[in-house]
Amino acid sequence: MVLDLLMSDLLALWWLFPVAILIAGVAMTFGIGGAIFFSPFFVIFLSLKPEVAIALAILVDVFAFASGLAGYVRSRLVNYHVATRLLPFVAVFALVGALVGKALPSHVLELTLAVALFLLAVAFLGRERSVHFVDHPLHPTRTESERASWADWWQDIENKPLLFATSSIGGLFVGLVSAGIGEVNAYNFVRWLKMDPAFAAGTSVFIIAFASLVTTLFNLSFFAVADPQDLLVMTQIAIWAVPGVVLGAQLGVRTSKRIDRRKALLALPVLFAAVGILTVVNALF
Repeated sequence: MVLDLLMSDLLALWWLFPVAILIAGVAMTFGIGGAIFFSPFFVIFLSLKPEVAIALAILVDVFAFASGLAGYVRSRLVNYHVATRLLPFVAVFALVGALVGKALPSHVLELTLAVALFLLAVAFLGRERSVHFVDHPLHPTRTESERASWADWWQDIENKPLLFATSSIGGLFVGLVSAGIGEVNAYNFVRWLKMDPAFAAGTSVFIIAFASLVTTLFNLSFFAVADPQDLLVMTQIAIWAVPGVVLGAQLGVRTSKRIDRRKALLALPVLFAAVGILTVVNALF
């Protein structure tokens, strides 16, 4: 009887598969993480608790980023030195964010998610005007500034303290509201390290993928002890959402090659703001 009930609940969630394809496809087309869309979606349309929705969004995003990371690694578009220098800071602060998120009241966490959406909307409004984006060759050669980055760890921190600080804050937001580090780092790598955009994106995805994996392992352990029922719900949703994001990520990559990405990015702040407004309305009413 219990098994039949679980299967019935599972089958009733079939519609999450096409929705996951759509969300992941849109996110990958724009080159951002889908978790920032999945979190409010799970809260608003599935009535999940914000802390569960955010943990689930990060879990789902692990698979999307793993798919994307494989492509960047094959194309040799990852600066492993920069990535491994920043990853410990990002991972530690992501765990702190995840832990803090479990202690915050649900409405506060939901409003924090909305604030993150509005901040991203503002950030993307100014991005194209602040940085000149150039095309990137498939197999890049290191620039002089990139060669200079292969130095002692502490020398790296002394040279670019703001990069480590913003990455740590971004990691905190990943654990807290499921997004922040990718959008921050992809921009900062271009601006401060003079990386070409594709190389910056690959390095950023490397950091996000492993930080999300660490955070997901913590979240799963937490819910397994604190509330196994939440873990069961996450599993039922993930069964449909994970295949959807893997397929959607691949479709998004293909779509991004056929559209003018600079023009498409103009719609992204509007999308962030709209989702943020929906999240605020849901939290307040």
